[in-house]
Amino acid sequence: MENGDREPTADSELIERLRTAYGLEPALAERIVEEVLHACTDTVEEWVRSRHIRLQRMGLNNETIYRRIAAELPLRRFSAERLSVRQIRRLIYG
Repeated sequence: MENGDREPTADSELIERLRTAYGLEPALAERIVEEVLHACTDTVEEWVRSRHIRLQRMGLNNETIYRRIAAELPLRRFSAERLSVRQIRRLIYG
């Protein structure tokens, strides 16, 4: 695997900080850090598609979902230009 293809690795200092601050077992602290790092690697497209699926499972209709995604995007950890409802729909369905 090339360097660019590797999954994020957990930072040992961060793991130790979580263990100390919250009394977590080392394996749990490491899993938490790895999960957070993994979640931060989503592209806008990946996040929009997965969020769409999660909101559909909650029973929301697509028009509501599109508007909610458009409102949530600026609050996410990646910088994203504003997307119209049509652009969100195209990301999901191509």
